[in-house]
Amino acid sequence: MILVTGGTGHLGAELVAQLLDREIPVRVLTRSPERARRLLGERPEIVHGDVRDPRSLPPAQSGVDGMVSAMTGFGPGGDGPRAVDYVGNLHLIRVAEAQGVHRFVLVSVHGAAADHPMELMRMKHAAEDALRRMWLDWVILRPTPLMRLWVKIVGDPIVEHRTTSVFGRGDNSINLVAEADPGGLRHQRYEPGCRRAAKQISASQAPWCGGRHPPAVRPNGREQFFQRTNTRGNPRGTTLYRIARTAG
Repeated sequence: MILVTGGTGHLGAELVAQLLDREIPVRVLTRSPERARRLLGERPEIVHGDVRDPRSLPPAQSGVDGMVSAMTGFGPGGDGPRAVDYVGNLHLIRVAEAQGVHRFVLVSVHGAAADHPMELMRMKHAAEDALRRMWLDWVILRPTPLMRLWVKIVGDPIVEHRTTSVFGRGDNSINLVAEADPGGLRHQRYEPGCRRAAKQISASQAPWCGGRHPPAVRPNGREQFFQRTNTRGNPRGTTLYRIARTAG
C-alpha cells in the first residue's frame, strides 16, 4: 500500500491514476474525501486527514509500505508553503518513521535552498533537511515547475484580471515539466543499493544522488520506489511512480 498526499492536485492525481493502472494499492490522504472521490473515482482508498494536524495522520499511515508527498501550499487558495511544504511534511515524516513506513518520497522543487528569496524554495529545502535526518529510506525529487500548475498560477490571473505575477526578471526562460512525466529520466536508474537519493529533474536531466545506509544494513526486499528503467515504446513515458518490485 502506498499513501499519497496531494493526491487531488495536478501531479498527485496523475500519480494515483498511474499507480492504480499498475494494480498497486493506493491510499489518498485528503481534507475533503467527497471531493477526492469525485476527482479520483472509486478505485483508490480515501482517508480523511490534515497534514497540519499530526494527530490525524497515524490512521492514514498505518499499514503502508511507502508514501509520496506530492502536496504544496503554494499558489492561489493554498495554505502557504510554511504550513504545508515544511510543517505539514515535517508531521508526515515524523509519523512515517514512528509507524515504520519503509520509504518516504518527497517531491521538492528545483533550486530549493535555505537562502532562496522565495518562501516555497526555503520551505521545501527545510523539509528536505528534516527528511535527511531520519532513518527511514527516502527519495527526494526536485522537478522544475509543473506545466499545468504554472499555467494556472500565471495564466489564470491574465484571463480574469489582465495582470499576473512575474517570477524572475520577466525575460528569463522557465524550464517546465509535464505532470505526467516528472521524471524525464528515461536512461537514468536508481540502483537498488542506493536507498537514499535525491535527483534534480529538468530538461537537462541533470541527476544527483547521495547518501546510503551503512553497508551492514541490507535492503529489506520491499518495493523499491523509483528504480528507473528504459521506457522506450511506453506511450505514457517515464513517470513519477516508476516502481520496481524486488525479491522478498
